[in-house]
Amino acid sequence: MHSPDRRHILVVAHRSVATPAIVDELRRRAEAQPCDIALLIPDAGDLTTAGWTLKRAGRLIGKELGIPVEGLVAQAADPFDAIAAAVLDHHYDEIIISTLPAAGSAWLGD
Repeated sequence: MHSPDRRHILVVAHRSVATPAIVDELRRRAEAQPCDIALLIPDAGDLTTAGWTLKRAGRLIGKELGIPVEGLVAQAADPFDAIAAAVLDHHYDEIIISTLPAAGSAWLGD
């Protein structure tokens, strides 16, 4: 259920998920307004690896911000379709997409 006094943020990332830049940006948002954060790994070809990434990144972000982080594994092979599925299931006030630099990002190359 959507709570109007909390900002609902979907973070879409994979290899760039637990970088200081993402953590700092989420901290800035959480300090401005209470937040609920969901982390989506959009191209989870290997569910074991995706689960491990979600668990580790969720703990790191949650510990840094002092709030729980919901982990979402992609419901589609394509990152765009995975995001579309996530927003159909839940309301988000904001979506943050984190990629590697263009030279290393498969998402930006597609």
